[in-house]
Amino acid sequence: GGGAYLGALYNCALTGNVADANGGGVDGGMLVDCRLTGNLSGGNGGGASYCVLMNHCTFLGNFAVGAGGGVYYGTLTNCTFISNTAGGNGGGAYSDGCTLNNCTFDGNSANAYGGGVCYGLADHCTFTGNVATNSGGGTAWVTLTNCTDSGNYAKYSAGGAYAGSLANCIVNG
Repeated sequence: GGGAYLGALYNCALTGNVADANGGGVDGGMLVDCRLTGNLSGGNGGGASYCVLMNHCTFLGNFAVGAGGGVYYGTLTNCTFISNTAGGNGGGAYSDGCTLNNCTFDGNSANAYGGGVCYGLADHCTFTGNVATNSGGGTAWVTLTNCTDSGNYAKYSAGGAYAGSLANCIVNG
């Protein structure tokens, strides 16, 4: 972790940190009411990686050479992801097997799949203006429930949702 490794962080700002491996801002631990801005990871998780819980956090303008521009793995509740970038999958977040509740993904980009999110379970989330170089501008391989997926773009297929399942969702634009 460029800014922090493990531990519990409350009301913290992690800005402009760099990690050669995972977690530009933080690697491991728990984040509550934190803001992660402009962090860089040479691996996965530009803002954060492998955090067990992130609640009421904002991820803004983070970059990962690998997957998860904002976050790589972790349970997310009431978090906001704006303008994060991944060199691989999941511009906003890469959350295989993780849950995202009431999160917003706006203007994130992935150089592969899932401009907003790649993998995971999303409930009551919003995906707007995200971009994927391959497929799934909004999401890729995500189970969506009660979500809104609008105005996203993918170069090859599925500007909204790619290879996932949707229940009670709105997909448009």
